Amino acid sequence: MAKVRVSLAILLFLIVFLATWVFGLGVPVHDVSGIYASIGLDVYRDSNCTQKISSIDWGNISLGGSKSVTVYVRNEGTTTLGLSFAVQNFVPNGISSYLGVIWTFVGRKVEVGKVVKAIATLTVSRLAGGFSSFSFDMVFQGVTYVFGYMNVDGKVDMYDALIFAASYGARPGDSTWNPDCDLNNDGVINIYDALLFARSFG
Repeated sequence: MAKVRVSLAILLFLIVFLATWVFGLGVPVHDVSGIYASIGLDVYRDSNCTQKISSIDWGNISLGGSKSVTVYVRNEGTTTLGLSFAVQNFVPNGISSYLGVIWTFVGRKVEVGKVVKAIATLTVSRLAGGFSSFSFDMVFQGVTYVFGYMNVDGKVDMYDALIFAASYGARPGDSTWNPDCDLNNDGVINIYDALLFARSFG
């Protein structure tokens, strides 16, 4: 009888262990992610840009789970900016290997006074079980916009050409629509945009 009880206890332990590994446990986040913006940019909670945001509390995320947050970035400067993003200052050391942060921008070109919607998706690896909390900083960077570049690296090259090609033929509402590729702002990405892009290439 004692052996049966021991066997049942071991079986129960294995079931709990496997369930934890398969479905994940909640990961309490005791720190928040700081949000910083370079000169000329401000980040807001709302599309009307009335509530500035300086941090995000991700709450509890299960191992293997993800959560998305939407913010709005406005160009407060005097010149059109290209928008890029960086993640840095991970705490504790080593947690960055278990986190994935992806930002989705509705256009990377931000004209003076205009607003860009940005959606952040944070994913926590199933293997992050050794951590109970984490924090990191997210930095929005604005650089002087160069006509024709789409990946905001300061030059118009093959990487921009690949982005342009992926959106060719698209109109607003299409899954491949990228407003940065509509270089003449006529609501469709076509040969006329391709000719403008070719002039800026290189």
